Amino acid sequence: MQLFNLPLTLPLLLFSIPCILAAYITFPIYIAPSPSAWAPLYNAIASNPQLLFQLIINPNSGPGSGQYPSSAFITAITTLRKYSNVQLIGYVYISYCSRSITAVKSDVSTYAGWSTYTGANIQLDGIFFDEAPESYTTFDFSYLTSATTYARAAFSRGHLSLNPGILCDSRYFALVDTVN
Repeated sequence: MQLFNLPLTLPLLLFSIPCILAAYITFPIYIAPSPSAWAPLYNAIASNPQLLFQLIINPNSGPGSGQYPSSAFITAITTLRKYSNVQLIGYVYISYCSRSITAVKSDVSTYAGWSTYTGANIQLDGIFFDEAPESYTTFDFSYLTSATTYARAAFSRGHLSLNPGILCDSRYFALVDTVN
């Protein structure tokens, strides 16, 4: 029994379904901030207030060696903070769970510490864990549990993202808010 005549019904269905818009865009900002380099980003954010821009902040393969980012990053982050449709998350690489967990936690702490900067609002909204494993091992799961638990404590309502670059084992999904 055929319920629909597909060639006739499909156009009606397509015109009756509302447009589906992206909920957000995740965008890695892996270039040094300068007014000319970041101007297209600022314009895109301002032109699309209905769209959340989840921006990955990466001063130096992580937060860098100082307590706070460079003055150029402070200026850029301060500018981004003026937009209500921006979520800023800090880049932390984990080298497929081979990087020292102490170093990972140090990067998370540094990013969390940016909230104490008194000169401007450079607070971040979470952490983007890059170079995550795709396959499940008990070691990797324990490592990621340690890293994400630490990040959840540092960013109480923050967004945590895991980036294996490809589809990863679904047991990792519960540890973070998004998997890229």
